Amino acid sequence: MSAERLFLTTDAQGCITELPQFEPNQEVELIALFSKKQAHTSQSVYRKPPVELAGKVKILTDVFAADIADDEAIALAKQRDREIGNGEVEPLSHKQLMAKLRDAR
Repeated sequence: MSAERLFLTTDAQGCITELPQFEPNQEVELIALFSKKQAHTSQSVYRKPPVELAGKVKILTDVFAADIADDEAIALAKQRDREIGNGEVEPLSHKQLMAKLRDAR
């Protein structure tokens, strides 16, 4: 198998424009990587939760939007690592964290 990198674009309906010509009866494996800049220009899509969650979940904010900048998050993580290393705070496993959150209700 050989590899060839192609940059393709889509039209307003999302259909690929200007497909390359392939050899007859050729099998082609396609792995799609989407440009980040394209993702930012597209409008947000509201997704409905599964029926099982209807009435049980309240969406407060966009969970994928960062509340703080990357450099602030990294600085906070480094600070927490120092605090754990100095014994100022104790690290929790996911299981321990979930138990504490359940108990806090």
